[in-house]
Amino acid sequence: MELCNFDNHQVLNLSVEDLIVHRKLIEIYRENENRQSLENSIRLRGIITLLQVSCRTGQQVVMSGKCRLQIALNNGLKFVPAVIGNYQSESEEIVVIFAFNLHRENKTHYQKLVDANYLESSLRPLAKENQQGGAYIARKSLLMRRLSQAGSIDFKVSERIKIREIVSKNIKMSEGSYSKGKKVFKSILQLESEGKLLMAAALKDELNCSVTGAYRFLSYEHKDKAMEMIESGEVRTIAEASCMIASGCRNPRRKYEIGQLYLFRKSPHKDLNRVARIAKISNEFVYFAFRNHKNDSLEIIGFRPENVQADLCSSSESADRERVHKLLNDNNFNSVYPLQRALQDMLDAPTLTLKEERLLFLLETGQYQKLVTDQEAYFEMLERGNEGLRHAA
Repeated sequence: MELCNFDNHQVLNLSVEDLIVHRKLIEIYRENENRQSLENSIRLRGIITLLQVSCRTGQQVVMSGKCRLQIALNNGLKFVPAVIGNYQSESEEIVVIFAFNLHRENKTHYQKLVDANYLESSLRPLAKENQQGGAYIARKSLLMRRLSQAGSIDFKVSERIKIREIVSKNIKMSEGSYSKGKKVFKSILQLESEGKLLMAAALKDELNCSVTGAYRFLSYEHKDKAMEMIESGEVRTIAEASCMIASGCRNPRRKYEIGQLYLFRKSPHKDLNRVARIAKISNEFVYFAFRNHKNDSLEIIGFRPENVQADLCSSSESADRERVHKLLNDNNFNSVYPLQRALQDMLDAPTLTLKEERLLFLLETGQYQKLVTDQEAYFEMLERGNEGLRHAA
């Protein structure tokens, strides 16, 4: 342990080998996190924000700075700057943990809702006291200070404390998403209390992907069956369970391939044709490229696999797509970004327009290259003429 002066404060430099991380931090944020921007900053400037440490139990327990400690260990640092607080109980430490980690970056939806659950439990007694009149809000409370600073919220005794507004602002969620997420969060806690850990983990993963998606699952007509499948280990995710129930296929994306053409039973928009081609597939969505019949533009729309109401149809344009692929690999065109973009759009397009067919013809026959060469020669001639005029002057 070393003592040094840091921004006019006496700060302890603690040995990384003597520090352990509070169990609550690991419970919320897990053992290891990948925060590359923080690691780059520490490598460049060192640790600027002090770790918060408690020695209440006789051990040096980190309550804020888990990632900083992890990065220090990974990069061979021997000491980290820290402030040691004088805490009398674990409940005081928990306040500090939430206060100092409330506005950390890159939180998952679940982690935000863990914060929200704690904030609500802290604010409700104050709200009740305030409603009854004569309430005294402890402005010196660390958590309350950080709430008011971060959310620009002024706690006034005479005003009603709007818990949902305060909490949603501080966890950076809309009030609507927070209300939905809160119900999902309670369901996760209930599942964990019942020992249904696989289902709780699946619902947590769905929540982190989409608050709305997880909320919809709670009212899914086959929810109980899906939960049984997940808890038994038959499938791992809610998407897999839903797809298995709907089609008998475990992987909801297995039947989809980029380039496939589908005929939708109903157009997603009145200006779009019903035929669409798969342009991209992610872990959550299948993205279809629709042609706008008013202006011939392409519009990319993502669907969850289980929500795709369309039938696979044969494509008569495989030859055209081969032509486009060949041009994309041509050195004459792959370095010209606008042409690359136009050719890529042709690959995604359900059908080619006459203008696109004409562009293909110009590129394949060399007429486009001839036009470019002629233009280059013309501008070179103009430049030589201008140079001659400058010399004559």
